[in-house]
Order: sequence, then structure tokens, then C-alpha cells
Amino acid sequence: MWLLPGFVGLVLLLCALFLFPLLGVLFSKEQNKREEQSDARGSLDILIPCHNEQGKLRETLESINQSRALASSVFSDGCYNVVVGLDSCSDETSKEAEQFGAKTHSFAVRSKWKVLCRLVEQSTAEWVAFVDAGTVWDKRLLRNVIPFMIPSVSCIAPSYRIKNAGVLSRIFWRLESFLKNIENLNGGPVSVHGATIFYQRESLRHVLRSIAGRVWWTDDVVVPLMLRALIPSQQIIYASNSEGGFCVFDSAPRAKKIEHNARRRVAMGNLQWVLRLLPLIFLLKPQVFIVSLRRFFRLYWCVTAICVVLSAALFIAESFPFALWLNLLMSFTFLSLASVVLIRSAAFRASLFVLKETLSRRGFLEETIQWN
Repeated sequence: MWLLPGFVGLVLLLCALFLFPLLGVLFSKEQNKREEQSDARGSLDILIPCHNEQGKLRETLESINQSRALASSVFSDGCYNVVVGLDSCSDETSKEAEQFGAKTHSFAVRSKWKVLCRLVEQSTAEWVAFVDAGTVWDKRLLRNVIPFMIPSVSCIAPSYRIKNAGVLSRIFWRLESFLKNIENLNGGPVSVHGATIFYQRESLRHVLRSIAGRVWWTDDVVVPLMLRALIPSQQIIYASNSEGGFCVFDSAPRAKKIEHNARRRVAMGNLQWVLRLLPLIFLLKPQVFIVSLRRFFRLYWCVTAICVVLSAALFIAESFPFALWLNLLMSFTFLSLASVVLIRSAAFRASLFVLKETLSRRGFLEETIQWN
């Protein structure tokens, strides 16, 4: 009996990891051929939305300016501007931005999504980059990315690392990088990390207009997903060569006291696109739908964890050659300890929360929609 939940957990784990990226490659009928690199370097606006980011913004702008200087020494005909969107800031964020020569635009919308949309509409550059305050660039990043800013590419995403990360965090991000490299073989991933993303502006504007009217909570999933579905002729590149400079670092990870609420917001943002966009993706581009199912199953990974724990508890109850009461006691003790460990995990609680919201759909009754 213990094999049944274990088997279910294994299947769900494969669905959340390797199954759908491999299926996407297997059933892909497209050959993603990038054009030859051009000598024209064009222009780039680096867009940084901020709400009271004093301190975190300074380190970000320092690293970007170093990267711009190196890129300009190689590609002298390029134009690389930094634009900071100040959204209802009440601290010294604006002074930090001006200190490092960034252009500033002020808003009072209290929405990262709205600020990004308005900054994109104001931009006239060929490419734009979305950058989170607190992100630190490798100084070689911009120099390395520029040659890939060509018409056949809609999005370029560098790998992501957390400074002073623990062992589990490093393993997770390396695994995620490996899976995204598989998705690169099929036109690119449908989600990237929002710390830094480079977009071809006209392609981005097309996507933003197609999903206008709603405030989306996870731009780093919604936009790449719709790029893959609406503009399949263009590729999304996930650049995982961190040793070669295709990397950004998170210098200001979330404090533990806000980790739970932050993870819940991210989980709800993922649930938003699952309910609102996934049926549309199925109709528009079944191939992209297949790849996106990995994100879908990853959202509900709490079910996988529960199945594995239940399987282990049943194994203890059924397999040890002791008295029945002793086996049951050991099984109950293991189940209790495992439950405590899972419940203490902010990630598990967020996944469990979104499972409950999926079944009830209560979380979207109060969603704010603003129509154009």
C-alpha cells in the first residue's frame, strides 16, 4: 500500500522537473535558428521600478554603471540609458538615482506592473531591460548580452544567484538553470527570473497591449509566456554561463520575517496566470502549453511532498518486523515530525495556500481589473 502514494509523488515530481521540457523538445516542429550577429548595436533603456529602495538601489546602479562603461568601451556606438521609476517613494531613493546619473520618472500608482508598463511606453529604445532594485550585475553582463540583441530574439535572461546562499538554495537554482537550458532547445523558457530581463521593446509592447486591462503580479512569467505564444518566430534566450559573466546577484534577499507573505504573493501571481492565461495558451500554441505545464505542476509541489511523507509513514507501519502498536507508533512519530518540518517551510505553506485557493477560486473574487 505504501507504494501507491510514493508512485504518485514520483510522477508529480517528474512533471514538476524534467517531463514537460523534454516533451517540448521531442514534439517541437520548429528549428530555432538565430541570425548572424550584426554590427549594429542599437539602444537600450534599463528600467528600474522602485518603491522606497534607498540603499538597495545604490548597489544596483553602481554595478550597472560599471557594466555600461565596459560595454561602451567595446561598442562605442551604443546608447545605454538608466531610467528609475519612482512609485510613491517617501525616502531618499530619488537622490540616489540622480547621484548615479539615472533619469527619473515619478508615479503614484503603487504597482510595479503599472510602473513598468508606463516606462516601456515612454521609452524609444530598441531594447529595454527590467531590473529589480537590489540586483547586482556582473560587470561583463551588458557587453556579453549586446551581441544577442538581434531581430530573431525577443528576450534575454541571465542566470540568477543569491549572495551567500545556502546549500539548498544553490542546488535549487542550479537545477532550475539546467531545466531552462533544456527549454532553450525549444524556443526558450516560458518563465525567467525577474531580477534582470532584457526585452526587444516592440515585441514587449505587443505583448503588453495584448494583456492590458489587468494588473499582473508575476511579470517574469506572464511576459515570457506570452512572447512564446504570440511571437513564436522569436526566441527567448536563457544565458546560464555565470562564469562567463551572464549572471546577476541578489544582494538584498528577503528577510525571514516577510518570507511567508512574499512567497504567498508569488504563488498567487502564478495562480493568476494559470487561471487567466493557460487556457488561452492551449488554444494559441499547444507546444508552449506543454512547456508551461512544468510551472503548473511546480506550483502544487506540496502535493508531492505530502505523497512522499505519507508513503514513508506507511512503509514504516507495514515493513518493520515489530509489534503492530510499535510500528504504528514509529509511523505516527515520523509523520508528526515530517509535518512540523513542512509546515515550518514558507514555500510549503505558500504551495498549500495556493492549492486551497485553486479549489475554492476565492482568491480572485476581489481581483482589481482596470480596463483601458
